[in-house]
Amino acid sequence: MQTTSWQLFRFAYVFLYSQSAIFLVPNLIASSGYQGWIAVLGGFALSVAVLWCTYSVGKLGKDKPWYMFGQQVVGKWMHKGFLFLVFGWLIYYAALELENFSKFFGSIYMRETPGWAIVLIVAAAVLYTSRLGFTTLVYMSEGIFLITVPVIAILVGLFFPQADFRMLPALIHYHNPGLAFRDSVTVAAWLAEWVTFLYIAPDFKFERKVFRNLFWAEILTAVSLLLGWLFILLNFRPYLGGQVEYPYMELIRGTSKAGMTGNMDSIFIAIWAASMFIHNSFLIYAASKTARQLFGLKKIKGVTPFVLGLAVLIACLYARNPVVFAEHYNSIWLAHLWIGLESIPAIYYAVSLLRWKKFWGSGVKAKQQASEGS
Repeated sequence: MQTTSWQLFRFAYVFLYSQSAIFLVPNLIASSGYQGWIAVLGGFALSVAVLWCTYSVGKLGKDKPWYMFGQQVVGKWMHKGFLFLVFGWLIYYAALELENFSKFFGSIYMRETPGWAIVLIVAAAVLYTSRLGFTTLVYMSEGIFLITVPVIAILVGLFFPQADFRMLPALIHYHNPGLAFRDSVTVAAWLAEWVTFLYIAPDFKFERKVFRNLFWAEILTAVSLLLGWLFILLNFRPYLGGQVEYPYMELIRGTSKAGMTGNMDSIFIAIWAASMFIHNSFLIYAASKTARQLFGLKKIKGVTPFVLGLAVLIACLYARNPVVFAEHYNSIWLAHLWIGLESIPAIYYAVSLLRWKKFWGSGVKAKQQASEGS
């Protein structure tokens, strides 16, 4: 199956928005209050910088993925060290996502079901989808994207009548530079997951149109987050908006009427669940590729169950200690760790610039020769 860069745009949007829509907005309201829009814009700017570094590193390998050619940039052992860090991050992220889904789904539909049982059920679906390959995940995200955008428009229409627009002047009167920077890092940790996109080669080549479409996916994600944050803030106010665990669900249930909009909460849950499957499957897919390179394994099919099993084990441990999970998940140190690991491509990009002649000089000469020949 052939894929296009616009399909990558739709996949990137589904990948980035699936988690931040549910879990970032309430934390952002609780922390930033009226200046949350500054944090979103600041996080967007930081994530674009990470995207540029990731794209530039991806270009170095041409048709090869980063985990295969990275040692040519920073050396064999340093590359293995970074691979190990990314491998651990991917598994831990997948575990957090599994536990988040277990907590979210269990609190709504399966309250009497143990958390570990929900984790195992979800993991079985993730195992199947992650073994289908990246191209299949891209095609799966097509339908979700086409449903997600109209649903967001409908939700904005539902939230609009109940919003208190008298709070809008507070958006420009409340500002704390230190808090804005801290929360911008937190937002960037959610939006700068671009290191995983180093695994899209050779399905996609790192050409200029790929960067363009990933950039547009970032913009659409930021706009969607801003709209969600704004209407939750205007409906719940800062204090209550930060205290409600799933504000989207509460708003939908509070504003929907009988008929089509009366079932919007179920539609929203279905879309988010499908997006989560794709997001988690891509994390496990990337972790399996990393494990294969780290340990010299030939077949990826046997690696995937083992990698997913590690994530399930961590998720089950968190399911037994929900208080510890909440402390870890909402901690500022986790956001700093996240953005640090997501910025690994920046190190490779910096080293490639220091070794300009080897990695970029030949490309510049080729462009000059092509322009002279034309």
